[in-house]
Amino acid sequence: MSEPEQDQDYAAASEAPHGFEFGGSVASPVLNPVEADEFPPAAKDAIDGLLWLGYLSEDFELFGHRFTIKTLTRGDRLAASLLTKEWEETLGLADAYQTATVAASLMAVDGQPIAELSPSANRQATIRATFTRVQEWYEPVIEALFERVANLNNRQVASFLALQSKS
Repeated sequence: MSEPEQDQDYAAASEAPHGFEFGGSVASPVLNPVEADEFPPAAKDAIDGLLWLGYLSEDFELFGHRFTIKTLTRGDRLAASLLTKEWEETLGLADAYQTATVAASLMAVDGQPIAELSPSANRQATIRATFTRVQEWYEPVIEALFERVANLNNRQVASFLALQSKS
């Protein structure tokens, strides 16, 4: 497999998108996913904290590929639910829901960002584009990724319960 081509837009950025860090050199930056087992420092500020609260990510290898996933916002879940509307009255609804959930949580595949990561990005359009790509993948891959997303969500809930018990 050849080395992925560098994205020239990263060279102009002073900060990596949340969930990633820059590696490589200044002239040739590489975007590397970063796992987030705890809330980022921005979560400590009262206003910014509301935007970041609950954000966890995980970077892992599966079937010879590297995936980075994140927890979903309510907006991500709603956008995913809109994608499943086409299959509402069919036996494919559960498959569509799993695929949309995986698409909404995917940040990167094999170190390459899979979707627009900017906070100003249209999440519904981004999730729809990722959904189109993910629905072409085979069943075992989507099933395994959906399970990882569910486990990450369980960690998120456990973190909130722990945070709540300290209040």
